Amino acid sequence: MMWSTMEKSLCLMVLWLAVMLPSALSQCPPSANIEPCSCSVNGFVGLQLTCFGIVTEEELRSIFHNTSFPVTSFDEINIINCATESLGADLFGQLDADRLYIENNPNLKSVDLELLASPMSDRVRVIGISKNPQMEVADLRLFENVKRTDLMVTMIENNFKTITPPSKPINIYSLNLGRNAIASVTADMLKNLQGVEYLYLYENGLTTINSGALTTLDSLKDLQLHMNSLGPVLSPGAVALPASLTSLTLDSNGISEVMPEAITGFSSSAYLSLRSNSLQSFPEEAFRPLLERLAEGGGRLDLSGNFGLPCDCSIVWLFLTPGVLDAVDQYYCENYVPITAIDSEALIQSCSLEGH
Repeated sequence: MMWSTMEKSLCLMVLWLAVMLPSALSQCPPSANIEPCSCSVNGFVGLQLTCFGIVTEEELRSIFHNTSFPVTSFDEINIINCATESLGADLFGQLDADRLYIENNPNLKSVDLELLASPMSDRVRVIGISKNPQMEVADLRLFENVKRTDLMVTMIENNFKTITPPSKPINIYSLNLGRNAIASVTADMLKNLQGVEYLYLYENGLTTINSGALTTLDSLKDLQLHMNSLGPVLSPGAVALPASLTSLTLDSNGISEVMPEAITGFSSSAYLSLRSNSLQSFPEEAFRPLLERLAEGGGRLDLSGNFGLPCDCSIVWLFLTPGVLDAVDQYYCENYVPITAIDSEALIQSCSLEGH
């Protein structure tokens, strides 16, 4: 009988689990010693310690500091749906993990800045602090002791209204602060994040980004600002970016007008998205410098979902300026005709006659 590649892979996986699972489970402490926490082994997650429904921080601390753990290193530690209002310093004792998730804790208001003490600070690579509705400050000083240079932090769906920056340069590689309530980003909120490459501030009700807040992030590649309130007018300096940036998402911000120098500083190979806004005009003084910059390096501007854009004499400059039209993507006129379907020569001639 001939076996398919998939069947062979499944067979090998079953054999691997049969051999490795008993050995891996032996790394878990007796369940009676850590209840109501639980220890398990998952072929994809690895060795996992989950604490669900803990009432007090003291109870949680007594479990984590329990000396009956056969091993102290986990692939993942979860603190979920616990009633505690705070998590204190050195909570994890000698335990460490590659991934740490603190999520769906309805009463949690704060975490101590020394929560991630060694050995946790030496190893942790992924941290999720999300869906904790009583937390109102994203205090980035929490991550000052973390040693990894590829740290990924997700802090979504809390109730953050402001950001406290770290007091020294830190190693966050990816920072997701989406779906909070950060209405404004001031110049100092993101200081000491020079290593961050991915920054997400979507769905915050964000209305302003102060001058200089982003330009110092000289490693930043991807910035997601979609579904905020940066419109209706994107004023000069509204989104000043570092030259390293290669992707900017400004979708669904209620933007109807972009003024000159509203978006500046990006890489010439960047993808800039203004999808699903309400643009009614495409003035040369605002968009020509932006498109010329993108044309230098093969970048593009995505305008999909803006169905009020003009296709009249006001955009003749697009056809007369070499290279810029190649940087425009998904431009649709008021009558849903793509700009690529326009008879540009006829439009230029018609507008020339009108000029006379």
